[in-house]
Amino acid sequence: MVCGPVREALGLRSLVGAKLVKAFNNISDHHIPSLGRPAGAADRTALPIAGDDAQAKASAADLIGRLGFDTVDAGSLAEGWRFEPETAPYAVPYSADPDAVRAFWAEVGEALRSGTMPQTPPPVDAGVPLHAAQLRTLLADTPRKLTADRVVA
Repeated sequence: MVCGPVREALGLRSLVGAKLVKAFNNISDHHIPSLGRPAGAADRTALPIAGDDAQAKASAADLIGRLGFDTVDAGSLAEGWRFEPETAPYAVPYSADPDAVRAFWAEVGEALRSGTMPQTPPPVDAGVPLHAAQLRTLLADTPRKLTADRVVA
């Protein structure tokens, strides 16, 4: 939560009373159109959401559902770390070639440490479904990694 003076200094007056839901940050943009499926499809993919307001999360889940995805409630916004970069539910489980994604992130990390730009473009594939039960397990088993300890923030 951002206090009043800080909110005003940042020009965030319009956020007063806003209800925030964290969603869509753990899936690559190219997987959204390729993995969306109708409700009830056996290969429907799940995305995590986190938020502090039940009604806002329900609205977000409805939108995500209309876009072709199931949702898994990861808890409050404070639990949103469970699907940030360098956690098990982040990007890799949706990829058809997880090793290529891991290699790309390793190259990005090395480039950041050496002060150079990565030379390999990120892998693009059609993706693979990640079912809700699999996502729940990944979220539950993910150890906390502080932002300061991550290679890619």
